[in-house]
This record gives sequence, structure tokens and C-alpha cells, in this order.
Amino acid sequence: AADAAAAAADAAAAAADAAAAGDRDAVPPGSRAEKEEATDGGRSEGSAGGGRTKEAGVDPWTWIFGRPGELRRDLGLVGTSPESFFTAGFLGLVIGLGANLWGQTEFLLGVLPSAGQAVVDLKLDSIYAVEGLRGYYGDEYGARYPKEWLFDQRIALAKYGQSEDTLLTLGSGKASRGKSRMPAGVLPDAAWGPAGGGSKPLRERENLSVVRQLLAPKAGGAPQSIEEILGDAEPSLQKLLKETIAPEGSKKIAMPLRAVRLEKEWQGAKNTYYEYEWRTDFDGRFPLRTYSSAALGPADAQGGRYLYTLTLILPESLVSPSADGGAAAASQEPIVKLLPKILEGFYVSSA
Repeated sequence: AADAAAAAADAAAAAADAAAAGDRDAVPPGSRAEKEEATDGGRSEGSAGGGRTKEAGVDPWTWIFGRPGELRRDLGLVGTSPESFFTAGFLGLVIGLGANLWGQTEFLLGVLPSAGQAVVDLKLDSIYAVEGLRGYYGDEYGARYPKEWLFDQRIALAKYGQSEDTLLTLGSGKASRGKSRMPAGVLPDAAWGPAGGGSKPLRERENLSVVRQLLAPKAGGAPQSIEEILGDAEPSLQKLLKETIAPEGSKKIAMPLRAVRLEKEWQGAKNTYYEYEWRTDFDGRFPLRTYSSAALGPADAQGGRYLYTLTLILPESLVSPSADGGAAAASQEPIVKLLPKILEGFYVSSA
């Protein structure tokens, strides 16, 4: 009996020790450990069941805008509606395209050639550049120029009688203060160049201009034709260089490079153009390259016609091979890439 009582006492002590250990290991309700355990359990269950963020069978539209009614409910919380939200987005897109924000409109016109051509046909390229060129439209002609180039304000001032003719002469020093180099009655109708280009020396200047000159009718009042005036293309270029560009004693040497006569159609009417290209060496100091296109406008009531001449002048180093850069380097110049489009984009109305 004594032994049985001792065994019972030992069992009771062991049970008491076990109960004390269990109390120490228990997690009090609401404690941080209990919360962490509950969170881990929720994560495990979510991973096993896929969770709400990975519901199967949800299409992309529902994933973005929610189930029917959810978008309207959510936007209503901030005082708006789906109609207002999408209208504001559409208006923002229209305003951005209209304002050419970040150049996005011109980028799209370059990516979509048909859209770019439509803009040119509507003469909207005077606002938005298409393939690097903007449009300029006079009464009887249209021309295209590099979008970075600026209109020469001296031309605008001279046309309105607010500038001296001498401001239109090239060069500097005594030569620019002398008599104007332009013949009487000849004044550029428009001209463009890079920003700050007027302050550069003549050898580095880039310039694009359109000159308008009135030609009297033939005896009897009949209007002249450009073929009657210029004849064949190559002999007419030779005559131009010899008599006007580099006459004897001028210390200039002009070399003809290209002369063609062609027809182009604009506004439903065809017209004849003479395109020239030549190189001018200024007394061995520096050379310039010149591109020109000329055509006659429609005859007026008296039979007179305006001769429109587009002229692009560039430093020879930009367009020809050189020891330091070669032909490949010259062909990478932006203006060289735009040359064909500038000549092609010059049109003169014939009717």
C-alpha cells in the first residue's frame, strides 16, 4: 500500500509539471504571435486554393475594369463617371495630336505615309512637318523646307517696305554696304535658313529661297513660254553660269553638274520645270553647291508671267566627299537626305 501511494504521488507530480510546461507554450489570445500564426495560415490556404488574385477564367477586360458595375461604383467614389472619364481621355488625345505634343503628330505622319500625303494635299504641312519638311504656299507656288529652319524676317520686312535692299545682300564688310547684288525688280518672295545662319561666314551658310520675277509678254501681248526663254537645259545652264553666276573677271569659277527639263503636275495642271545643279569656287578660297528649279506661273491679263526660281545653297563640304569624312559622312547630313524631297516638293501653278 505504501508503494502504491508513492507511485500515485509521483504520477501526480509529473502531471503537474506537464501542465505547467503546456501553459508556458500556449499563445495568449490576441497576442502578436497568434496574429502571425493566423496570417501564415491564411497565406498557406491562399496558396493552396489559388487566392482571389489568381481567379481562373477572368478575361483581361474584367481584370482591368472589373465586373459589370464595379467601374461605375469606383469612379462614383471620386465624383465622376465612366462617360466623363473616357470623354476626358478622348479630348486629351485630340488636343495632344492637334498641338503636336512631344512631336507625336509628326511621328504618326511619318509612320503612316498615306496620312502624311493627305496632310500635304490639304496644305496642313505648313503646320505639321511631314518627313522632316514643312510646307510654304504662295499665291502661285508651293515649296517645302527643313522643319528646323526659320523664315528670313528680312524678306518679310523688305516686302513691307521696312528694310533697306542692302540687308538682303550676302557677305559682310564693305561688300554688304554697297549696292545690292540683286537685279532691279528681283526680290526673294520667301527664304529660310538655320537659326543663327545669318551670322556665319559665307562659306558656311545654308540658304533656301524662292525668287519671283515678272517677265514681260512677247511683242503683240502673247505670254512667253519657258522653253522659248531657256531652250535646251544644258546650254541654258552654261549661259547662266557664264553670264550671271561667274562672268569673266568675277574671280569665280562655276562648274555645271546637272541640267534637266521635266514636267510635274500640281493642282490638276502640268507645268515645265528646269532643274540645275552647279558648283561655284570663290577664287580658290571655298566652294558652294547650288541647286535650282525654275518654272513660269500663269499669264496675267496683259500677258506677263512670273518666273519662280527655287534656289538652295549649301557648303560643298556637306554634299561632296572629303578626305576626313568621305561620301558616306556627307550623305548622313540631314539636309542632304532632304534634298530630293525639297526639289520634288517645289510646284508652280500654270493656270
